[in-house]
Amino acid sequence: PIGIDPDEFHALKEHPAVLEAERGIVETRPELLIVRVDRTDPSKNVVRGFRAFALLFQRYPDLAGRVGMLALLDPSRQDLASYSEYLVAIQRTARSVNDHFQTEGWTPIELRIEDNFLQAVAAYKQYDVLLVNAIFDGVNLVAKEAPLINERNGVLILSENAGAHQELHEWAVSVNPFDIAGQADASHPALAMPAE
Repeated sequence: PIGIDPDEFHALKEHPAVLEAERGIVETRPELLIVRVDRTDPSKNVVRGFRAFALLFQRYPDLAGRVGMLALLDPSRQDLASYSEYLVAIQRTARSVNDHFQTEGWTPIELRIEDNFLQAVAAYKQYDVLLVNAIFDGVNLVAKEAPLINERNGVLILSENAGAHQELHEWAVSVNPFDIAGQADASHPALAMPAE
């Protein structure tokens, strides 16, 4: 297991650029916010995560307009065809979900593709649910970093195939990364979980 530096993240959460990005998130966020911070690596399972998010609205239509997903994705290895094709699939899937469900004043998925770590730290502070649904991951430090500085009693949904699951499963909602329906079903109680 790889640890993180808590002091670094407690200092980062007050960085001026983080506070500015956080203000932007707060001003535009829906009532409930699901955040994912990943590279555009096929192993991160972004497309299945978006499909599960769409299924959430099909199964629980009362959540439409109340829940949004902020997906902050760092472009990864775009010189490889399989990675660049996966990025196109990510964009296509996000567009499809938005085209199907969006209403005036509400877009389900806000997709930002850029390398912006301080923006990610701001999102860590503001999530209600953090989605980490990697197919396989050695550790996944996002699952450790974000809960450390979250300010909304956020819930971690964590792939059972992430290395961090071994350490964090007791305090997370576990999901099978291949099970889209299971991820959708896990999102509903995670969003409704009482703060305590």
